[in-house]
Amino acid sequence: MSRINLGLGTLHQYTPSGADLEASINLNKLSDVTITAPLVNNQILRYNTSTSKWENVTTGEVTSLEDLSDVTITAITNGQVIAWNTATSLWENTDVAVESVNGQTGVVSLALHDLNNVVQPTVPSDGQSLQWNGGASRWEAADIVATVVDGGTY
Repeated sequence: MSRINLGLGTLHQYTPSGADLEASINLNKLSDVTITAPLVNNQILRYNTSTSKWENVTTGEVTSLEDLSDVTITAITNGQVIAWNTATSLWENTDVAVESVNGQTGVVSLALHDLNNVVQPTVPSDGQSLQWNGGASRWEAADIVATVVDGGTY
């Protein structure tokens, strides 16, 4: 026995006959589906709220960021990132902006000593390492001092 919803909650039940089972029914025979030509590979059915129907469309396969409706990529250059732009409500490619590093703004190259919790001399010496200074709560460039190695003092 099959159930058919006739709309507004009305149900109709029937037992299909052999002819009902043998016939093929096309998708576009459904009242909420519209199939338009040409039919091509990789089409999908997408719901259109303005027509209240499912429609075949060729979009749907996302192969790049630009295929997404909320992404705009223009004149991309090396090192850019994708960032949200509240003015356009889009993800857009942009340069990495730094508020202020050593008095510079915009795209800048950062060095280790630019970090707030790292202090190093202008020119570190060969063999120095970064060591944590718990009293100052920062990393500092310092010489490695070994006092006891293999039981001996140096």
